Amino acid sequence: MNTSPRLLPLLVLLAAVSLSACGTDDDIATLNTTIDISNNPSGSDSENSSADAEEETTDSATAAERDPADQASSGTGTTISTGYGALSDDELADLRFMREEEKLAMDVYDALYTIWNRAVFDNISDSESQHVEAMLGLFDKYGIADFAADNAPGEFDDANLQALYDQLMTQAEPSLIHALEVGAIIEETDILDIQHAIDRVEGKDDIVMAYENLMQGSRNHLRAFVKNLDSLGYTYEPQFLSQDAYDAIVNSEQENGNGR
Repeated sequence: MNTSPRLLPLLVLLAAVSLSACGTDDDIATLNTTIDISNNPSGSDSENSSADAEEETTDSATAAERDPADQASSGTGTTISTGYGALSDDELADLRFMREEEKLAMDVYDALYTIWNRAVFDNISDSESQHVEAMLGLFDKYGIADFAADNAPGEFDDANLQALYDQLMTQAEPSLIHALEVGAIIEETDILDIQHAIDRVEGKDDIVMAYENLMQGSRNHLRAFVKNLDSLGYTYEPQFLSQDAYDAIVNSEQENGNGR
């Protein structure tokens, strides 16, 4: 990996946050080999018009998927009996982390759209909002109180995510290329974190399906940011994914389905 010196502080912080969420015994490189890219490969299109077209995708992992009959409420922040099985400590920790990690992406992209007025940020921020709603659907289902409900944009309960948000915004300010690069880095990190969370789910297909939808969305988002960078004459290099995992994503078509 050829890393620009300007990215090093950000990458160190991202790695620390990811390992904090995943557990220090996990090797990020190992996670790269577990990522399954099931869609058909195709050549990438570097024309500017394709970059704009790739920004528009659909997402059905929304609040509409939340079945009121499945919902249960709790003001304690802990799991309760809902008929869907108790969550393990790892599953609960991962759901809480993913809820705020999706919010982080949404808040960063909202802010960057305000700064740079680039459609990709607006489109993907909308997608991240729907991903947050998908996580909240699981919160409702398993009786988890939304600990971050009152947090304003750019505010996080997790101190590491707070520090990461602040650093990401600083990193994205100098230029549009910096901002798009930050977007790509966020999506790389999300892919690894989501895969780790999937690996820790124990027999709960609904949680796995929700995470897989997030994963599909992150692959699409990574493609969109890379295409936007290509349209500006900048070649992005993966910072966390292995080269093979990265190539499998960016050299394949935008995915349709329950991820955006």
